[in-house]
Order: sequence, then structure tokens, then C-alpha cells
Amino acid sequence: MSYLKMLSQFGAGSAHPGGFAATLTQLQHFHIPKESKILEVGCGTGRTSCFLSLNGYSITAMDIQPEMLIKAKKRAEAQGLQVDFVEGDIGSIPFESNQFDVILAESVTNFAEASTALSEYYRVLKPGGTLYDRELIEAKPIPSPMKSTLLDFFGFKQLASLDEWTAIFNKANFNRVSHWDYSLIVEDHTDQVKHSDEFQYVDSNVFTNLQAFQISMDSNEILTAYKDYLGSAVLIGSKP
Repeated sequence: MSYLKMLSQFGAGSAHPGGFAATLTQLQHFHIPKESKILEVGCGTGRTSCFLSLNGYSITAMDIQPEMLIKAKKRAEAQGLQVDFVEGDIGSIPFESNQFDVILAESVTNFAEASTALSEYYRVLKPGGTLYDRELIEAKPIPSPMKSTLLDFFGFKQLASLDEWTAIFNKANFNRVSHWDYSLIVEDHTDQVKHSDEFQYVDSNVFTNLQAFQISMDSNEILTAYKDYLGSAVLIGSKP
């Protein structure tokens, strides 16, 4: 079982650095006009997209995993929300060019070839549009054997430093490239208490699935073991 499949079985709604608290802080810090056409890539079970819809935004939410989208649709239906959920891959986004004012990504791009994904984000953004991408960052060089273990476990295609991310954004032709909310990874289990998710739909058999529990525990142990090497940030770029 992969890390992403484990998240799907548990119906995780905010499995990105900082959790849902970080999402709320970001949305409060960066004002998105209500008339904006928003695409959330890698929407998972739809927690961020449904929050935005609940607050009056029109949003399209995309994920590559059908199991995640089933739970996302169930979340939206339970809240009486209209969210356009689409199955798709960030390496080949199923929309015409110049469609969206804002793209939101939360711990998504590391799971794909970043240069390809960034080119696709750029393509579907309208001129003047903005990408906000919260990702795990290599805070300092990780020894090669350790880095391979990390990439293999999570299924990451890369783990880049801030400077490397800036170069990837620039290569994809983004301008005004910057980052926000950079910090080292800190183990914090309070997010689930402060921001409990009443629409988290867990697979009925997950509590007897020892493999899923083992992967969940292993992921926490790996992040703790690598805490001196890992950070996170919101990476920001605009389309001219």
C-alpha cells in the first residue's frame, strides 16, 4: 500500500504541512476576490475546496485518485455545496489554457515531476493569475541514502530547496516568484483537536487494516527522524 492510498483510506482532509490551521492562515493572509475562478489541484477529500465554496467561492477541485473524489463529493453533498470535482493528473491538466485566476496546491507537486506540473499550472492560469503551492522543502542537504528512503516512502518525484523551487518556477515562466510562511517541520498533533473534521469519511475496514496503520505510524516516525532537514513554505508565482 502506498502513502497516498493510506491517506485515502483514512479520508484525510488536511495531510499537508501545518494542517488545516495553515490553510486558514493562508486564506486569511492572501485575499482572493470572490469573483475569482479557482482551481484546487490534488484536492483530496475536498476539505479546502468545500471550505471555499461554503464561503461563497466558485471552485473546481481536481484529484488523480477516484477514491478521494468519492469522499470529496460526499463531503460537498453533506454540506449542500456545489463544487465541480474533476478527476485529473497535474502532469496533464484536463482544461484548456487560460482558464483560472488562482491555482491552489497543498502538498501535491512533490508527487509529480515538478517542472511538468508547473508548466501545466502556468498554462491553465489566466494572464495575471497566481499560483499558491504549499510544499515540503529540503531545508538543508539530506545525505543521499536518507533522501532516497524519504522519496521512496512518500512517492515524491523530488524534494527541492527554496532556491531550487525558485529556479523551477522561473523555468516555467512565472514571475514575481516568492515564498511565504517558511518554517522547519514541527511535530504538532493539535490541529486535529483545534480543527476537527466532522466530514472525514474513513473506510469501514481501515481499523482492521494493519498495513494502513503501519504506514501511518511510519510516516510520523520518518518526519520526526528527518525534522532537522525538512521545512515547508507556500511557493507563489504569477503568470504575466
